[in-house]
Amino acid sequence: MAGQGRPPHLKGEDESNIIILSSYHEGADPKSILLNGVVGDGLSNATLLNINGYIEFSCSEEITLWACGGYYSDSGGNSGTGKVFIQKKQNDGNFVNLKESNCPLNATVWLDMTGKISAGTYRIATSTSRYPVFSEFFAQKMIVNKSFILHDGEYKKVSQRKDYSVFYNGTSSRMRTTKVHKYNVVTLETWVKPYTFSSTNQDIMSNVENGGHSIGLLNGIPYARFYINGAYRVCYGDMLPLNIWSHLATTFDGNIIKLYVNGTKVSELAYSGTVGSTSAIFSLGANPAATSGYIEYFNGELKDSRIWSVARTELQISKNMFQLSDIDSVSDNLMAWYPQSENTGTVCKDKSQYVSDGTYYNTSFMIEYFPKKILTVSNSLPNYIQFSEEGMDNLAPLFDRELTRLDPLPMTDKSENLDVGETGKVFTKIIDLKKYIDTRSIRIEVR
Repeated sequence: MAGQGRPPHLKGEDESNIIILSSYHEGADPKSILLNGVVGDGLSNATLLNINGYIEFSCSEEITLWACGGYYSDSGGNSGTGKVFIQKKQNDGNFVNLKESNCPLNATVWLDMTGKISAGTYRIATSTSRYPVFSEFFAQKMIVNKSFILHDGEYKKVSQRKDYSVFYNGTSSRMRTTKVHKYNVVTLETWVKPYTFSSTNQDIMSNVENGGHSIGLLNGIPYARFYINGAYRVCYGDMLPLNIWSHLATTFDGNIIKLYVNGTKVSELAYSGTVGSTSAIFSLGANPAATSGYIEYFNGELKDSRIWSVARTELQISKNMFQLSDIDSVSDNLMAWYPQSENTGTVCKDKSQYVSDGTYYNTSFMIEYFPKKILTVSNSLPNYIQFSEEGMDNLAPLFDRELTRLDPLPMTDKSENLDVGETGKVFTKIIDLKKYIDTRSIRIEVR
């Protein structure tokens, strides 16, 4: 790996999020390579465009797209050319050229591919050009983050949390654990971002083979599948969106199969019995059928997959789907917990107390953006220019943020101040006004 996935001169700049929708390419899949946060060496781990090739992507805000790439001429004497076209999709579905960009020969450099572009769908496309090669994209956010606030004596900004997830290619990717993980009372849950739907099963968490249990997708519809009393009993939900994160969970308590989407129960199936035995090793991203080998592959990203030996309640699922509480993270009933936040290697860490690490096969690591959180900037007084340029101009960032910990506020019991006959409790908290207002501007008049 030659370096991290951003232009050196943009260190500290805010990064935006783009979605690669489709491509006509050679070499590595752009969905797994161009947004993984790592620049490849030369032509290794790179996407190549030949004649009439393209990479189609979308953005939801103003960005400048930088690409680490170049072009080359092959050993067979075919001459490469570095010209590519930046195209924007119109309302009628056609793409029109916005500008031309030229990649250097036999070099890997960061290039401003698009200039400043607005929200929409675009293509980086060739026509008669050969062999432009890209190993990484960086979407520079062009809209100023106007969320600068004074909070609890510190100056803070609201920012997105960047983390890793794992991409499963739908044909050969999977994560294999070391255990069967078959339970008669069970909860399976995971975050899922599907890239494509299939008319055949796509198992996401599975150990089924004439036994066991799984959750997956069929034509984009989530299902919970349990082998009970000699046959599969399947509970279905409603279609998930493509290219968007959703949380899936299923529970079985020995009597009812329940399916949850984003923390809310969407369906249930009453069926009593025990889950049939299976020899298939529990896996993510595919059905690990022990006899035939892996089948029913999933295409998309997964993150934070958990296996419980208890039927969790709807409240427990909804409260913990973003982040496990400290108590739950060490629960004896949490049999396996795979955050899938690695960015290199083949080991999938199990963060449960049982520490049963799994192994990745043919997967890729992705950079993803998750709910916003507040970042502390400083506790020193900024100047008026910083407030005018970065100060909050709307409340939206505050309503889309992540609460990871709520600390109790210590107070002093002053119940002795109650008058005779009054009941209850009185608590006080001394507040330092200088943390919230400029006390230098307070004028006290005594008359």
